[in-house]
Amino acid sequence: MKVLTIGTSLITEKFISALKQVDETQLVAVYSRSQEKAEAFAQKMGAAYAFNDLSEALRSDLFDTVYVASPNTIHFEQVKLALLANKHVLCEKPFTSTKKQLEELIELAKQRQLMLMEAITTIHMPNFKIIQEKIADLGDIKLINANYSQFSSRYEKYKNGIVTNIFDPEFDGGALRDINVYNIHFTTYLFGRPKNVIYYPNQGFNKVDTSGVLILEYDQFKAVLIGAKDSSSQSFGLIQGEKQTIKVHGSSLGQVEKVALLGPITDANASRETDISIAQEMHMTYEIEVFKDLIKTQDFELRNHYLNHSLLVLEVLEKAEQYVQ
Repeated sequence: MKVLTIGTSLITEKFISALKQVDETQLVAVYSRSQEKAEAFAQKMGAAYAFNDLSEALRSDLFDTVYVASPNTIHFEQVKLALLANKHVLCEKPFTSTKKQLEELIELAKQRQLMLMEAITTIHMPNFKIIQEKIADLGDIKLINANYSQFSSRYEKYKNGIVTNIFDPEFDGGALRDINVYNIHFTTYLFGRPKNVIYYPNQGFNKVDTSGVLILEYDQFKAVLIGAKDSSSQSFGLIQGEKQTIKVHGSSLGQVEKVALLGPITDANASRETDISIAQEMHMTYEIEVFKDLIKTQDFELRNHYLNHSLLVLEVLEKAEQYVQ
């Protein structure tokens, strides 16, 4: 898998660091709108080629895969160009602005027999697989509670009227898409489509959701998902069953660093917590391994499985955003 990266932000640097840890992968080229920035980033990250013209870059046969980590609203346009150039595409979350856009990209990927996947770490982590295996031991699920709140370094600028992409609705900014999306991926991958979606956002002066509480209603239980860019909390996830509870802690649900089983808490019995997690590699390596294997095995059934999940996440996001006005 030979890769061109789009974007020069910290997330791209982390992706490239992970890429270098995965066998049979190679960073070949980088793209930025500025040639100067592209060349500097290529030198820093060890890429042989730097481009500032995306159309020119995509005509190259130097690479077969494109990683897209540009501002959210540009994802659709750039992924489409890459697919039309017959490149496999791994695109950062949130995949596209709308479900309709993703449906168009999926149809294009199917027509051209290309691999297309959202770069969401959560569902590929080994400790997430452990959670999937242990769900049946919990008894009837009653509540899910997740919180990923991380004070943004750009929030002070925002309070002073300086709006960067992450707090700009025109760039699909806001806590829901930037941070609570991990909680959505976690919950919907495990339990599927909720029957109802309600969002209670805290909104700034330009109506962007700087934090918020998302409620997903299922037939037998409720999920309360919290995401914040304007305040901080320890990150955690709880899946509460009648018999036992799964606790995810030590990191966001994007990394699923530590997983424990909690016995029932009664007046006479303190909760028993048993660590069931395993040590993991750098979290982005797993999504890269999965994508590399998709290309290698041409497993279109698994590709479609992941794409259907991404469609569901966008469906939830669109329903939630009806409450952001």
